[in-house]
Amino acid sequence: MKLEEMLRQERLGLSVVVAAPDALHRDVTGAYITDLPDPSRFLSVGDMVLTSGMWHNRPDAADTFVAALARQRVAALIVGLVHLGHLSDDIIDACRRYGLTLLTISDQVSFKEVAETVTAAQAGTADGLAAKGIRFNSRLAEIVARGEGAEAVLRDFRMEFAIDCWLVDEIGTLVAVAGDVPSTEDVGRVWNLVLGNDSAGPIPVPAMGAGAPRTAWSVTASSQQVVGYFICEGDHRRLSRDTPIVIDGVRGALRLDLEFSSRWRGANHSHVSELVRVLAEDSVSPGEISARMRLEGLDPKDPTVAVIAEVADRVFPPAAVLEMSYRLFARENTHIIGCVIDNRAVLLLNGPGIDGFSPTSTPRGRSSSPSSGDASSASASRMPARASADYRRRSSVPPSGSETCRMRVLSRSPRPVKSARTAR
Repeated sequence: MKLEEMLRQERLGLSVVVAAPDALHRDVTGAYITDLPDPSRFLSVGDMVLTSGMWHNRPDAADTFVAALARQRVAALIVGLVHLGHLSDDIIDACRRYGLTLLTISDQVSFKEVAETVTAAQAGTADGLAAKGIRFNSRLAEIVARGEGAEAVLRDFRMEFAIDCWLVDEIGTLVAVAGDVPSTEDVGRVWNLVLGNDSAGPIPVPAMGAGAPRTAWSVTASSQQVVGYFICEGDHRRLSRDTPIVIDGVRGALRLDLEFSSRWRGANHSHVSELVRVLAEDSVSPGEISARMRLEGLDPKDPTVAVIAEVADRVFPPAAVLEMSYRLFARENTHIIGCVIDNRAVLLLNGPGIDGFSPTSTPRGRSSSPSSGDASSASASRMPARASADYRRRSSVPPSGSETCRMRVLSRSPRPVKSARTAR
């Protein structure tokens, strides 16, 4: 474990006071807690030494103590301030003279926690890795019990393993991030690459341009349906081999949020699909149609257009097509609801804003580019490259490769719904 990795773990509460050359890249191979005036005979190269400074009440104590550590080429010295109260100048000067990295630690963090972190990080220590996984999963259980959600899960993972990570759901929406926020373009590209991969193991994502590679894991619901992907910055396939308990724990904790969102979308879609069924049946009275439309926020007195959208790709989620279509047809004075029926996205556009709508008209105020919109918005990733299309023409245009995006009007009525029912 490198000192830099320890500093990135905020829970350890470490702060650098004196940094030796290449200090951040030094390997920390062990941890030793001591208050001996000269602990050199117990130290090894690469040790992290932790002390409360009880030896500091002797003349030249700082010089003696620091010189002993420097002779053994330890990685760094951590001084706790509970006993000393403050870091004295002679300790700082001695560390500078001997080229020893000096850190302080928060009084809310115990030496034991730092020592356990160092021990658990030793690659050749199976017991250390197991202990680290068990400790991390115990914290995950507490996070889930408190209902803190995906953000807290990713934040704790990053603090423990010093790995930036993010979560994307089944329709390409960036749900949570810990560390640097990926660009909208990166989210779309990665989602397209992992889409349809339900492997339980790590999914390597090759580097894009000058960027670094990434590693993804699918997150499945209790029904074994993929509801999202957990993405780590860098090649971390070893995590599945070295600490499978950690990856399984993260996927399980993230599943709760993603599965809840997926079910919520499904419940909303079921209401709309029932309305679509009612609109298609001649046996239902105009009064019942009007009532059901009002329940969904539609005005039966305004024009209504029904649109179907599909992508000729069995892997591409119809729910993602639906989300794309919401953005595509968004306009002023128009209310849009939608659902998925027979693996196709079905939308009902209602309101005075759709007056003059036709399949070849570009929505007012919207760009035909699928990447349009605020790049900082998480929802922008809902327009992935795989489903890109020439929305100006809106007719059987191949978005990429062999996929085809089609949109066609099922029915249009500038009058109340009673007339629309017979003009399907």
